[in-house]
Amino acid sequence: MALLVTGGTGFIGSYITHYAAKMRPDEQIIVVDRYPVAERVAGLANVKILDTDIGQVPEMIDVMQKNGVDRVIHMAFAIGGVKPERILQYVQTQAIGSVGVFEAARIAGVKRVIAASSVAVYGGRASATPLDEDDPVTPRDAYGATKAWMENIANLYVDMHGMEIAHLRISASLGSGRLGRASLNAGLTSERLNWMASPEWAADGKPVTLPPRDQIVDVIYAVDTAAAFYAAAYAPKLGHRIYNLTGEHITAGEFGDALRRALPDAEITHEAATSRIGPSMSNERVRADLGFKPQYTLDAAIAEYIQMTRDLRAQTPA
Repeated sequence: MALLVTGGTGFIGSYITHYAAKMRPDEQIIVVDRYPVAERVAGLANVKILDTDIGQVPEMIDVMQKNGVDRVIHMAFAIGGVKPERILQYVQTQAIGSVGVFEAARIAGVKRVIAASSVAVYGGRASATPLDEDDPVTPRDAYGATKAWMENIANLYVDMHGMEIAHLRISASLGSGRLGRASLNAGLTSERLNWMASPEWAADGKPVTLPPRDQIVDVIYAVDTAAAFYAAAYAPKLGHRIYNLTGEHITAGEFGDALRRALPDAEITHEAATSRIGPSMSNERVRADLGFKPQYTLDAAIAEYIQMTRDLRAQTPA
């Protein structure tokens, strides 16, 4: 039996590949990535990378059957704002490509699919309390809309074919690889710089601007994100089809203070006006069903992120 990770050399996908390879050293981890960044998973002896397009269902069926895949973690998705002249191609790639993964898994007899959704399905609305999975979805952009659509199409496969498909709605994740996404090579999106990359900018000596000090933000380190996806893939039973996935509810001021502790000389400022970022989410369901509990403190996550950034810079020729 084998685990297949689509987008497994991407930002969060590479963390999942590393985590799964460590947890299952005697099994092969199959990575399907149209724009692979192989160096992110270099040195993992039980990982095989395939340059396969998830939209090509016959090829995906072949990959799953030949490699004995019994579980899929679906992370392949283009990040960033959709280019105005590429809306049709964006939807075809994001939405139809994901359905291709579900369809290939159905035909190949794959036991379970765990797919990445996002806090973006909730839009940018404010809430006095963290949103739970029963709150209505109100996406405000193409990214959130295609994620919400994907969740609903997955329900058809569950109801009509008895498949196990669950989506984890990820809050903004902290970690190496957030900048310069390989999926931008598809030409469908433009990069949207997120303040969550501020440890990387600060480590490079660049000034960073964070949301207002008192604004509540959800933060989860990508290693913890990977652990949650792995737990969902291998849990004896899935109690729900949708799980919010986040870590700490903190203020942007607390984030800035932690960054200053790691980099005392960093130039850090805070915006005056409230930033348009996703709402806070409750993660009570994922804790109860999957036993998930973030292992990284904010300080530990920032410190590791900075060290990874420095290590990568040291390996890159000047």
